[in-house]
Amino acid sequence: MFEIKKPKTEQSWLKERQQIITASEMAFALANFCEDETTRLFYEDILDKVAAPGKPKSRYAFYVEKHLPAERLELYQEAIKTKAMELGNQCEEIVGEKGFEVLKERDERYKRAKLKANGRTLYKLKVEPIGATPDYIIEFADGASEILECKTIDIKNQDKRDIKLELYKLQVQTQLLCSGLTKGHIAICCVENGEDIYEPDLIEVLADEELQESIKQSAIACANWMKSVEDGEASIDEYYDPSNKKDVACKNMAELDLEQMCAALEDAEYKKTMYEYRYNQDFLKAVVKATARQNIEIKGYTINLKTYNPTYYSDKDIPELEQLIEKIKSGLKVVKTSGSTRMSVLKNVEEGLNG
Repeated sequence: MFEIKKPKTEQSWLKERQQIITASEMAFALANFCEDETTRLFYEDILDKVAAPGKPKSRYAFYVEKHLPAERLELYQEAIKTKAMELGNQCEEIVGEKGFEVLKERDERYKRAKLKANGRTLYKLKVEPIGATPDYIIEFADGASEILECKTIDIKNQDKRDIKLELYKLQVQTQLLCSGLTKGHIAICCVENGEDIYEPDLIEVLADEELQESIKQSAIACANWMKSVEDGEASIDEYYDPSNKKDVACKNMAELDLEQMCAALEDAEYKKTMYEYRYNQDFLKAVVKATARQNIEIKGYTINLKTYNPTYYSDKDIPELEQLIEKIKSGLKVVKTSGSTRMSVLKNVEEGLNG
């Protein structure tokens, strides 16, 4: 049995997802908690290969992400957004339309069907802590439905296509479980130069009861483990790996004092020399502390910290840093709550950052 929820805001949608194991997180659950060793090792290997040359998400990062306060979670999601994620969001509608056209060419039945964007609609199992948000639902006149999930891969990363496909198939399998449907499709488009979208490959996914049982078992075990940490019966710190950037990003976001960050940004705005940036890097400390990613992206504005070394930065970089300061500041505000001051992320972060 499942239920359907339609959160009205991005923040409420993220909060709903925190309370469940989502379809995109299911590979983590299987790799860490599946009782079937063959299945567990299979997804462990897949996650290792996809993350290479980095490290996959650890139990530490997973737990912290699930427990960040709502306003901090939204800021964290913005901070860790990658170019691949941005590309997928930008191309989702086009990939969906292209994929649906291919289905109509293959089978007359799809010509009489409707493609419905799912938006934030969340399908959740009532008993197990599992949920999913498919990209599209294909609706037929006889009342039947199927799922269409859209994916993009940069043509430069084609070598990882088959590995990622295993994650996509698991994601759709979870979506089928949560929606009670029996058939789904994955439309995968290669993208070149961020704009040239090739014709899609279509992969059919049928409900697999055996795999779905493993999904349910792993999700329950994962939720029980998190509960044991919450109750103080298990420690999360033993899973922290300082060499894993995802762990560092989560730890820093969880501990970050947003008031301090705002003060640091205000202060850094007036620093005009590389000497001050080098030895009193309030701005850089605040931003780098918020994320361990090598590139910090704020709604299309990127500063590359991949080779960051203050000694080698020149005066020409200062205006770029100050522009980024302004963009971050425009998305944050200080509000009064019960006589105390705290930092709050604007409800419409996108408007603030684009402003």
